[in-house]
Amino acid sequence: MKKNEGKIIILENEIKNQKIKKNYRNYGIDLVRIISMILIINHHIIYHGGPLTKTQRFSLEHKIFNFLNVICVSGVNSFGLISGCVGFHSHKFSNLFYLLLTTYLYSITISHLFKYYKPIIKGNVYNFIYTLFITDYWYFTAYFIMYFFLPLINEGIIHIRQKTMYHFTINLFLMFSFLNEIRQYSQRFKSYDIFLLKNGFSYTWLLILYLFGGYLGRFKIDIHKKKNKYYYIKYILIIIIFSIIKTKLILYKLAKYKIKIITVNYASPLYLGIAFSIIMLFSNINIKSKILIKLISFFAPLTYGVYLSHNHLLVRLYIIQKYFLWILKYKSINIVIIEIMCSFGVFMLCCIIDFIRLCIFKFLKIKQLLVLLENKITIITDKICSKNFL
Repeated sequence: MKKNEGKIIILENEIKNQKIKKNYRNYGIDLVRIISMILIINHHIIYHGGPLTKTQRFSLEHKIFNFLNVICVSGVNSFGLISGCVGFHSHKFSNLFYLLLTTYLYSITISHLFKYYKPIIKGNVYNFIYTLFITDYWYFTAYFIMYFFLPLINEGIIHIRQKTMYHFTINLFLMFSFLNEIRQYSQRFKSYDIFLLKNGFSYTWLLILYLFGGYLGRFKIDIHKKKNKYYYIKYILIIIIFSIIKTKLILYKLAKYKIKIITVNYASPLYLGIAFSIIMLFSNINIKSKILIKLISFFAPLTYGVYLSHNHLLVRLYIIQKYFLWILKYKSINIVIIEIMCSFGVFMLCCIIDFIRLCIFKFLKIKQLLVLLENKITIITDKICSKNFL
């Protein structure tokens, strides 16, 4: 009995400490959010814009872009991990419907603008109304589905013991990441997606990332614990070494199977390791500079809008795949520098667009209206449940 009482006391203390941590804003995680979105833009320009398909295969430029793309692909996993790091503290459907409204706004507005810029088959514009099902915003579709599981999952993350959570995440990694990667290198089993991961383009993988992030957020991220220089060197080395290994594997598969381009697999252990290192590298920094805090606070809320505006299917087809081919005129390191500068330019332009959207939403008090609506629905459902209708 004494042992059980001791465990209960330890668990209660952990929960109290977690509530104390909740009151502190971790600007390092917000910084990761910004960095991850810049990496995602880089990935889209490299992957869809031409450098990986138009440069001469196995040339220096081709190898450099493969290496850079490996790091940038990991930005998607970083975003998923961030959701778990900060999301298990609370769950509000008003936040989900705020994202849904934002997604609909971008999807419909951009599709109608392109109607005047580029002739589109009649009726296709209106397909973008069905944002969750037809447009290319796969991340939001996966997030939307996952969100309905989170009330139960968050309770588990908050109350679980660290050792149990650690073993659980290791098992998830072995099953859904490590075994899935082995399958990718087997011609016999490559077509068997028994876990329905769809190379990470699914709510299953996003849910797994959320659980990984929940573990990091509850047990591993602590901005008040000082880190020495070797801590940061360790994770920088992991990013570089894992990226080199993944690049070598990609080039090996390209040479062996003579395929046009390697399909992105977010569930790869190496991509996950790079994303994990990015999170640990920046989220444990206790940022105190007021100027840096203001910059992070300004850009972090705009990152989702940046994703929506630059990754719209029509933007990808008629802008990214068309207007970034001029970069290929340059050689060696110059082409990389120019591509990165273009990514920053896209990020800043999209931030300006989303800042306008944010100002409109604030003026219309969209957030407050959604919170009010959620509260009304909660009151109604509570009354129904109290009368034992369910």
